[in-house]
Amino acid sequence: MTSNPIMPPPRNSQRNEQTIREQRRRFNDAIAAHDARRIGQCWLPDVQVSTSDGRPLVGRAAVQAAFEEFFADPTFVTFTRTTTQVTLSTDGNVAAEAGEWVGQWRKSSGLATRHGVYLASWHRQGQRWLLQAELFVPLG
Repeated sequence: MTSNPIMPPPRNSQRNEQTIREQRRRFNDAIAAHDARRIGQCWLPDVQVSTSDGRPLVGRAAVQAAFEEFFADPTFVTFTRTTTQVTLSTDGNVAAEAGEWVGQWRKSSGLATRHGVYLASWHRQGQRWLLQAELFVPLG
């Protein structure tokens, strides 16, 4: 976790970081299971996603519909997001997650992949952390 050199880290920052990493693991598990409904439980209603092809998606229904399209593709295997860094706001109610993503599809020649980096904005809602926004940058 990265902290601000001027302000002390928020209370329970390690627990919050672990909670966000666990939420990301559950998100990955839901993608691997092709369960769009379960994925939707990780987002705020007004979530915003900038896909790796630059397409903007606004709202839980739009993002869930995009996942349903992926899941309907018989060649789609999964997307995996791997957290590399979580940075909490000084008040402990917002967090930035940075990481790497990989998408996999079945091809006649084997497994095809796309990969890149991402940045996600998490917001605390009571005891839960939910995604407000995600930006995906393709690198290959």
